[in-house]
Amino acid sequence: MSIGKRIVSKCKGHPLALSAMGGLMCSKGRAWEWEAIAESNIGDSVAGKQEIISILKLSYQHLSSEMKQCFAFCAVFSKNSEMEKSMLIQLWMANGFIQEEGMMDLEQKGEFVFNELVWRSFLQDVEVKPFDGPASRHGLVGCGMHDLMHDLAKHVTGECATMQELIQKKAYVEDVFHMKISSDELEQSNGLLKNSVCMLYNLQSLRINHCHKLRYLPEGIRSMKKLHHLYLFECDKLERMPPKISQLSNLHTLTSFVVGTGDGCGIDQLKDLKYLSHRLELYNLIKIESVVDAKEAKLYQKKNLTELSLCWGRRKYHGPQDDVGNMEQVLEALAPHSEIKVLEIHGYGGTKFSSWMMHSQMCQCLRKLIIFNCPKCKHLPSAPLLVSLEYLSLGYMDSLTMICKETDVEVEGCNASRQIFPKLKRMFLENLPELERWTENSTAGEPPHSLVMFPLLEELSMYACPKVASVPSSPVIEKLRIMECYSLPISSIAHLTTLSELEFGGELIRSASMPLGSWLSLVKLSVSSLGDMMLPPGDQQSHRPLETLRSMWLSGPNCFETTSTLSKSHLLRLWECFAFVEELCISGCDELVHWPTEELRNLARLRFLRISFCVKLKGKGSPSDEILPPPQLEMLSIHNCSSLRYIPEVAASLDELVIGECTCLIALPSNLSKLRVLRIQGCSGLKTLPDGLTSLEQLTIERCTGIEKFPQDLLQRLPALKSLKIVGCPNLQRHCRQGGEYFHLISSIPHKDIPAAETESGRMNQTFLKRLMPSC
Repeated sequence: MSIGKRIVSKCKGHPLALSAMGGLMCSKGRAWEWEAIAESNIGDSVAGKQEIISILKLSYQHLSSEMKQCFAFCAVFSKNSEMEKSMLIQLWMANGFIQEEGMMDLEQKGEFVFNELVWRSFLQDVEVKPFDGPASRHGLVGCGMHDLMHDLAKHVTGECATMQELIQKKAYVEDVFHMKISSDELEQSNGLLKNSVCMLYNLQSLRINHCHKLRYLPEGIRSMKKLHHLYLFECDKLERMPPKISQLSNLHTLTSFVVGTGDGCGIDQLKDLKYLSHRLELYNLIKIESVVDAKEAKLYQKKNLTELSLCWGRRKYHGPQDDVGNMEQVLEALAPHSEIKVLEIHGYGGTKFSSWMMHSQMCQCLRKLIIFNCPKCKHLPSAPLLVSLEYLSLGYMDSLTMICKETDVEVEGCNASRQIFPKLKRMFLENLPELERWTENSTAGEPPHSLVMFPLLEELSMYACPKVASVPSSPVIEKLRIMECYSLPISSIAHLTTLSELEFGGELIRSASMPLGSWLSLVKLSVSSLGDMMLPPGDQQSHRPLETLRSMWLSGPNCFETTSTLSKSHLLRLWECFAFVEELCISGCDELVHWPTEELRNLARLRFLRISFCVKLKGKGSPSDEILPPPQLEMLSIHNCSSLRYIPEVAASLDELVIGECTCLIALPSNLSKLRVLRIQGCSGLKTLPDGLTSLEQLTIERCTGIEKFPQDLLQRLPALKSLKIVGCPNLQRHCRQGGEYFHLISSIPHKDIPAAETESGRMNQTFLKRLMPSC
């Protein structure tokens, strides 16, 4: 056997072991190195999980000293948690695990270590998060760690698995470099963070994200001179910053700054924070009384900032006050450097934007622009901003009448002559009551033929834009969402032949025909009423299946509406177009009383069926309702159907059944012999489970107080389950606890969640809280 095959055989076919071993062998270029690994006893003398761990440890032993420390540090995160790349690198830096090397500074070295750990499979599931709505953070990279890698990290460190336990274990405060405080830990402290946290004088990174009850930071935080990173994302009740925060001159990360009125709490405190980088969100700008103070912030000097959010209220969705005051002058004074990539403006009451937003350098750098709750602005910033944008989100701008003036399109120094938004890929428009035209000289909403509009636009969403009468003719648009745009005919989107996802609803103007045949690439379709989709009677295309369509969502009270011009028989024939659909979701359909068996007969390829918030759905209405037609159905999910009593017999192929908040349900289908996953929540009327669950692997029962015992067939299956969760079912839980009649049957299940008394970890967390939080 060759050396390579001998090495591969040690991995026993385990994908993670193979991947880790492959990463290791790529760094070995000599035959004797391969021979040494092939001759090692790794993987030969142990079995199961430990066998794989031994192979992974071999890869670990060949890491550099720096990489070993950085990998081992990841054990402080819980299993299956997501880690942000930038945060992880900063923590490595804060703990002194990485050192500068040659021309690489610390952050560049951290990037190198991160990429090496990914390449060698110590980190995995790396994902670059796209722009995703107004509140997103640009360019975040997330990663995870395989459970076995996490076990290895804990094994090589001997440290505790959570940050709370890690802090408890340290004997001296000078050993603590990083701390994360969760919203749960602040829940019992009335939104106050105890001043004793400031005793951690070597702390370099403090994360207090998503703590919605946090109102104040301790004043002593200004004495933490080594603090480099302070994360305060979405702490939306924070009233002000602690006085004289400018003394934290080493801060590189300050995600949020809330302007206060007290001494040392103003915007001018940002002046000495020269090293701020990445993202900065400024709140409560309405409290800036002096333009001089705004200038003192010197945002233009903070060259490492890439994202800036300016909010006049304490929260992003707060609108401006009636008194505009000095808002326009303050905005002018808060000019950042011209290479900013992401800019957000919220709650601005001025009538015009600032001159720095027209800077020619912005043409080359700005990628994302969000403007919300600016009701008096009639126009967007001029063309220099428009040329470089890839993402645009506008909302609640009551005076906005057009996207841009035609005179703005040609700009000296920018190669965008006669084009509007030449690089824009995603656009979101929400609650723009006066928006009527795309350009100043548009006719019926359409731009002049001399202009090229949105040539790279891939995704467009319009919600509550009642005067918009047309959709731009982007040649590459793939995703389109239109809701409550009352002046927009459905036929106006027929020319968008590249669509893969389409969602529309909210009383659109109905046209004489619906161009289903135009969208030959459509994969997902979401509508509020199928009545909007009819083609002229007799048109043969109306019954030609859409071969690419795989997912369909029907939402709204009239999903299966029939009208004077649309009979029941014509509506049923329309379902022939959906023969290739594999996923169907029906939500909020008030008229649905019985199962739509006739419609479902046309969906021979349906694999996933989800029904929710159909409050009148009862179940059986006729003999045809006793069997759910799709022959290949694999998953059935039913939620919040409060009148539902019966579920029809389903296809023998059903693999997963999920039912939630169906309080009147009294019985489940009986033919579930191939079912692997069963989840039932909030079904108080259900008294028993069916027999025949002979293939079940995962069982979850929550808040189903009527279920007191398992059927005999299921008792025989219990030892073979992979996971069992029982919550809010006191009688059933009693049978499963130690001493109960089911206890010996479930003892071999690897993953169980059957709450009992207070756990040891719960008491440990309470001890941790008492150390850092004041008593209530």
